[in-house]
Amino acid sequence: MATCAAHLNASTTMSLVPHDSCRGVQHALSMPPDAPGTSLPKIAAFTFLVRDAADFLEANARAVSSIGRTHFREHRLFYVENDSADGTRAILRRLERELPLSGVMLNVSAERSTALCPPTPEQMNCAARRALLARLRERALELALAWPAWDVLVSVDLDFKRVSADDFVRTVALGARLGAAAVFGMSVFNGSRGVVMPYDQGAVLPKEALRSISLGCLTSVRSAFSGFAAYFAAPLRRARARYDAAAAAADADAATTEHASFNLALHAAGAGPLLVDPRFKPQYEWGDRHFWARKRAADAEAARPRKAR
Repeated sequence: MATCAAHLNASTTMSLVPHDSCRGVQHALSMPPDAPGTSLPKIAAFTFLVRDAADFLEANARAVSSIGRTHFREHRLFYVENDSADGTRAILRRLERELPLSGVMLNVSAERSTALCPPTPEQMNCAARRALLARLRERALELALAWPAWDVLVSVDLDFKRVSADDFVRTVALGARLGAAAVFGMSVFNGSRGVVMPYDQGAVLPKEALRSISLGCLTSVRSAFSGFAAYFAAPLRRARARYDAAAAAADADAATTEHASFNLALHAAGAGPLLVDPRFKPQYEWGDRHFWARKRAADAEAARPRKAR
């Protein structure tokens, strides 16, 4: 998760591989020509969760609002904040006076969500964390659903480092043109030696679709997220999909993120295809400073001689 201000990159930096390279690849679809100006929805709702985000909240909320103001006729931002101990709540109150922003501030968990799980990459999205995040996501969804005007709902992980507005708009327009229930990108992070790596793979189902995504093909999925997930109004309202905390915690298919059980419900309702457009690559950091601090402490404890413990 990012800990620095966002850079709003308006340039298109990624392209799909030629269609012939995707032919015959499982879950890959043919790519129609781009026509974002003719198919982009008019009214957008953006939702996000936030806790202890004073170091990136204002810059990134303004970046998202800039996308809404520039590319949509109308937009609103809805937040769910919980248990912040820094200046997050004061920033939100000020931004509510300056942006089309509203939300709720909750006291639900003394522990950060990542602190509910063992400090290992394999277990950082344990059942307790998924259940908590699902409850918070559901509250954000309720806030957006109470505003009936929107025709696309974008669930955002606000701690991004960079996002291309042009790529985002192209992806949303593509999903609308193809009658999708939802459309996603594939988020990335800088791995070792600066190599760009796919980030939010845990939300992707079926796992076999990851090969098509890695090849740069438009891909049909049952679940994904990417940090910017666009859900279209008619399919979402028709399917009545919700974030279910118990399902997020218990479902074997959803064992890595809280998003999977929500997306699987949308898919099971037959609301329309769920698509990944790999050209859209919002950038994040893997983990956050709190997770890495806990992991370093656990590693140091494990390395201590047994008698010294």
